[in-house]
Amino acid sequence: MSAENNSSSCCSSPFIPLVLLAVSLLIVFVWQLSNISSQRNALQNLVQNQQQTVQQARQIQSGLEKLVNDLVDLAQSGDEDAKAIVTKYGISRQGGATSAAPAAPAK
Repeated sequence: MSAENNSSSCCSSPFIPLVLLAVSLLIVFVWQLSNISSQRNALQNLVQNQQQTVQQARQIQSGLEKLVNDLVDLAQSGDEDAKAIVTKYGISRQGGATSAAPAAPAK
């Protein structure tokens, strides 16, 4: 009977299941923390890449605006080919900015 009591008291103790539960929760939390950290790093890289893309787009837009302004100036100075291009595509200056095509009507 003494051996039976020892094995019975060992298995009925809540210590081992609680330790296993605590360890498993700790593993899950560490795993989630590492996933969140890697997702944060990926998001920061994405934002940085987008900022570089936006900067490049602004540089291209600035270059295109200069090109269109030069085209309009050339058309106003009497160049027939430039006038034809400006007329064909409806290019005009509007408040310091130029547009290569008229704005599409809202639907």
